Amino acid sequence: MRVSRAKLFPNWPTALALFSGLALAALIVPAPLDAKAQMAVKATTFTVDAWYLTPLALALRFQHAGLWVALFGTTAAVAAVPWILGRRRAPASYQATVEQSRCHACTQCVQDCPFDAITMVARTDGKRFASQASVDPARCVGCGVCAGSCDSEGILLPWFDTRREEARIANEIAAARSTGDSGWVAFVAGDNDGGLALFAAAHWRERLPGYQVHFVPTASWVRPMFVEQLLKSGAQGILIVHDARAEAAARDGNRWVLARLTGERKPVYRPERAGASTAWRVVDFDPARPNDLQSAAGAFRTNGTSAASTPRPRQPIFVALASALLALAIALVTVGPSRLSVRNPAPDTPEFVFSFKALGEFTENTPPGRYRRCGQAHPHARPVHGEAASVRRDRAPHDRWRDPRAHLSLERHLARWPGP
Repeated sequence: MRVSRAKLFPNWPTALALFSGLALAALIVPAPLDAKAQMAVKATTFTVDAWYLTPLALALRFQHAGLWVALFGTTAAVAAVPWILGRRRAPASYQATVEQSRCHACTQCVQDCPFDAITMVARTDGKRFASQASVDPARCVGCGVCAGSCDSEGILLPWFDTRREEARIANEIAAARSTGDSGWVAFVAGDNDGGLALFAAAHWRERLPGYQVHFVPTASWVRPMFVEQLLKSGAQGILIVHDARAEAAARDGNRWVLARLTGERKPVYRPERAGASTAWRVVDFDPARPNDLQSAAGAFRTNGTSAASTPRPRQPIFVALASALLALAIALVTVGPSRLSVRNPAPDTPEFVFSFKALGEFTENTPPGRYRRCGQAHPHARPVHGEAASVRRDRAPHDRWRDPRAHLSLERHLARWPGP
């Protein structure tokens, strides 16, 4: 429930590598089988698969306590993870908040939140709208995607307030242009480089020469209306650098900025409100290829056309090589734990185990208050309208160790047992 819109299936290169690795491991190193079982010989060791038979290995190693440790110990450790992490969690100060007077019940924040942290609840301020947005602090991570989806600025981040930060950025851009700056603006998502972008401002300004670099929580924090305002006020172009990883900090909410600027998702970008300059571009940043960012930023300043960056297609030879290495790694990881050697805890010396259960003759037990037979009352019986008796047949209690028939059965059995 805490992972919304999660990707359950890998892409085709990873799926191909998984299948190839398992097939390679199965063909080259099949699952090991021990020697044929001999009932008269005790095996000192035998091989098990650690992936599936670890509880059995622990049970054999620690006897009865091992199985309980494997089952309940592991379950208790996993169940304690939320409690341990919850105790270390910082006080709630980064989650988004809703300003009720500005909420127009458009539900766009509910649709865009990548963590399902926002729901619509009944209105409490008496406005004409039937509902209002409500943020669950236990699920909100403060990514800022919802702030970019709210045209009325009804959702705020305590640590990066939309109205305050937009005013600050607009003033800095205007002040820079008054000193002769070109007016090219770059918004760098703070979740780039694993969140280190916020602490490497000088490094990012070196990566983007000729741009006024401003940092935002995530790329989708940038509202289309804010882009319109900056372009109308004289900015020559807006460059938005967002995390190109499939599993970004803002999950799939990282992609909404492009969908909004292209008019595919609300709130949409309206170029007629941007004035003469309508140049914007969304650029993917890949830490493995930082030069691609500089090339795209330079081309944007030269051409000045609105577009989204197209990631460089990966070469087939690179995909094949990466899949082969991944398949080999999967094969090694799969084969290694499949040959777990377990020592038999039983003693090596031969032993003869014989068990039996001796029973007595059948007896009839008639409970008090019932007739044994029609017409013959039990001494303590009470009439039950002439009802026939219910008779229960039980075995008479017997001492199996003193029963002569048990000794006779054991002697006959031992007589048939072959000698050494």
